[in-house]
Amino acid sequence: MHFKTNKATKKKMDSAWQEGFEGNAPAQVEALQQKIDTFKGFFGNMRKGDVVELTILPGEGTKISLNGQEKGTITGDDFSRALLKLWFGPKPPSEKLKAGLLGK
Repeated sequence: MHFKTNKATKKKMDSAWQEGFEGNAPAQVEALQQKIDTFKGFFGNMRKGDVVELTILPGEGTKISLNGQEKGTITGDDFSRALLKLWFGPKPPSEKLKAGLLGK
């Protein structure tokens, strides 16, 4: 993810992540909440030009990097699957984004 604005505050990011998980993986949220909170903790106020890389490693987890610096790994395929649903689930940030990511 490449940030194009300075308006992505910690509070807005935390809210957006939580809303994304609740809207796209509601059955998993309770079981994953500790992992979701750890994930949200990797982000602060995002600045224009910041780059977040999310690398899913099957059988291991999701590696998170910010501006080339590894922040940590959230273990488990359960979290990785729920995270992917944020963009590919029933309530993505936008249908246009989902379609673009799917090459449509």
